[in-house]
Amino acid sequence: MKKTLSIASIVILLFCTNIFAQEKSNSCQYKDTIFTYKNKQYDVREIIPLVNSIIDCRIVGKHLVLDGHINPMHGGYFIFNTETLKFDKDIVGSNLIFHSNDISTAIYIDFNKIYNYKGEQIASLPEDGLWELNYSTDGKQIIAIDRENPNKKPLYFSIKNKQIK
Repeated sequence: MKKTLSIASIVILLFCTNIFAQEKSNSCQYKDTIFTYKNKQYDVREIIPLVNSIIDCRIVGKHLVLDGHINPMHGGYFIFNTETLKFDKDIVGSNLIFHSNDISTAIYIDFNKIYNYKGEQIASLPEDGLWELNYSTDGKQIIAIDRENPNKKPLYFSIKNKQIK
């Protein structure tokens, strides 16, 4: 049986290919500690010298969040503004997360303390765990889960918007 593409299928295919090409050209590329955006290269070691590689890049609103590896317990996070083409912030810690694609809601752990995007401590965790953070679906609570002991009851922290933003 011979298969042919209809004109509608071709139009859809071209549209999807164009969207993918556009998104790909605007996304970040990285190798080792070098990050490339819009044909300009940035070495994140110039910001946090302890970073030995970039391991991920996430799109958060108008920002790209680069995850850099420092050691098994800490990473370096680089918040790159795609409008100004500058780094807005760098963070040393672990488990950086955010809610609703809004970078100002970012929270992270440094040792056993939880900090907001501004670097203000908003909660403390017991020192005897390897913690993972999550936001509740409504964004009103932080949920901390001990990755080393998944049977341990999660910790819940109520938050106020002024604490996060």
